[in-house]
Amino acid sequence: MASPPPKLFSPSNKQECQAAVRKLSWEKVISLDAEGVQLGKHGPLTLLQIGTLDGSVYLFDVMINENKQDKKFFTETGLDTILTSTRIVKVIQSCSGDSAALYHQFGIRLENVFDTQVAHLVIEEDKGRKLPTREKLVDICRLYSKNAEVYEGKADVKLEWSKIAGNYWAKRPMTKEMIDYASGDVTALIPEVYETQKTCLENNNCLDLFAERVQEEIELDIDPLAKERRKERNFKIKMEILDEMAKKYRRQTDFASIRDEDEIKTLNDSKVEEMSGLPDVIQDLKRQSMTSFLKSIEEKLETPETFNPDRGVMYKLNDIGHCGSEQLQKEATRIKQEVIKVIIGDVQTKYNAGTPLENISAPEYQALRGLKPLSVDSPRYQPTVVALHWKIAEKELTKAIDELKADPSYNMTIPISKLRFFTNNPGVPRNPKELAQVLLEKQESAILQRVPTKYTRNTNTEELTDSERMVLGGLRLSSGNYHPVVVALHWKIALQKLDKDLVSYRAGNLRVNDGLRNKLNFYMKNRSVPSDIKQKAKEFLQALPQSNRGGGRRN
Repeated sequence: MASPPPKLFSPSNKQECQAAVRKLSWEKVISLDAEGVQLGKHGPLTLLQIGTLDGSVYLFDVMINENKQDKKFFTETGLDTILTSTRIVKVIQSCSGDSAALYHQFGIRLENVFDTQVAHLVIEEDKGRKLPTREKLVDICRLYSKNAEVYEGKADVKLEWSKIAGNYWAKRPMTKEMIDYASGDVTALIPEVYETQKTCLENNNCLDLFAERVQEEIELDIDPLAKERRKERNFKIKMEILDEMAKKYRRQTDFASIRDEDEIKTLNDSKVEEMSGLPDVIQDLKRQSMTSFLKSIEEKLETPETFNPDRGVMYKLNDIGHCGSEQLQKEATRIKQEVIKVIIGDVQTKYNAGTPLENISAPEYQALRGLKPLSVDSPRYQPTVVALHWKIAEKELTKAIDELKADPSYNMTIPISKLRFFTNNPGVPRNPKELAQVLLEKQESAILQRVPTKYTRNTNTEELTDSERMVLGGLRLSSGNYHPVVVALHWKIALQKLDKDLVSYRAGNLRVNDGLRNKLNFYMKNRSVPSDIKQKAKEFLQALPQSNRGGGRRN
């Protein structure tokens, strides 16, 4: 018997939604999914799908228009009671993104979830796997059902939103492809996948562990401790696997010859820093793993029209950039630049200058953030790309200002050198320039307040952060009444700078300009300058040709 066509509900007719919710409230088991634009904590949820055991599908559109959610949709329709019900089982595939969006955007915490992804992982662990692989919905269906199928055009729809239309799931009216895709994701989960997994968990006494892991999945982007617990658990397992591998394999083992999936996954997923201090055989296998990864990305780059770099690709390329192999570092840097070209090309196609930052993916954000549109060596970027780059700069500057206001001891990650570049470069737009100036003043003030409590006059300047050295070294002591520790460290930095410049000058690597000559003469004439600075300035002036000593030359 054919399933009834999907029922579509919108914010414009909440009475129909309420009637549907009343009907759904009698169900004991439903399947659930959500779509959105970069769906998650910040990426907006635009559509909620519910499937029932008789094959019915309910599609709840939460968008007032393409740019605005109806924030009261769930409460005013009663859908929140379905989502938070402890009686109705919600069958979901990988619920963390849906859970984060519902919680952070609508204040709804999912209850009584049966996560088919988590069920698969627990079942595999019970069979002996230590780090089972998270599977796509189509593979979950294949593993646990003879009949369940996802929408056959799923790959094409994914390509559409990942490469062409960034706001795909916010577009209205919804197309037939959107409706078929959204419907297929819930009809595939019940009843067969759900019942097969549930039976397996019951027969193997895995329900308690399953419930614990599902709760972790629900809270993954809600409670930071949930993510930390998973990270610590996986790290411990990876270290145990690597210890066993160190005993099992000898040097010169070929990575391609390893067949154990847990060992392969551990080598692929472990960070370079996690490998520090491990036996040479493990270090060698990790290098081979990185080489294999780089080769796989190179192959995908051959068809950029279908290559969609995810967060993991950029993460691994950055990680390889910190490995001990110069050859691998160079290769990773080269491939990363090619990947960024693909990402920036997609950004140009998918977005416009007004696109909200919540609508762009993590790799896109990272690529845009790292651009240097004012560098003479950079390519000329399309206006949309440049506009989004500066929008990201504004966001991060604003966030840093807010953090510094709340906590003056906040350890800011934006370097002072970048702030000074923003304030001094005429090519920087007005908003980020003004924000950089505010942040620069606040950060300099915070550093000058912090230094006397953190250091002493005898502190070695190598103990200072780069930003602290830059602020202290650039002070004009005549413009303020500074703490003795600040003054002492300022002069230490000045002496080191003079000494370094003198060495560079004598080696022929430094041209003396008017600014440096004026500084040397100032040091010689000013009574408040320490004697060791005066002595070094005198030595420098004496090293200069007579005609280049300017005001320092005496008759």
